[in-house]
Amino acid sequence: MLKLLDKIHLGLLAASLFLKMIAALCVLFIITLFAYFLIMSPVIDKNTETIITLIKDGKVAEAEEMYHDKFSIHIKDYEDLGNCI
Repeated sequence: MLKLLDKIHLGLLAASLFLKMIAALCVLFIITLFAYFLIMSPVIDKNTETIITLIKDGKVAEAEEMYHDKFSIHIKDYEDLGNCI
């Protein structure tokens, strides 16, 4: 009987450690996402601001050439974006 209780106890301990490990990985993932968006947000905002400035200046082709690969958008579709802002 004692051996059975020891096996059950070890099983519960292993399950508990496994769940704690998964919880720790989830927390690390959330922290990583938060850090990524915290770091990348100013970069994305700056690039978007540059695109809008180029569109306002009438340099749509230059803006599309510079940022088409990064954003995968067709700025020709957004020529009136500068007028809306």
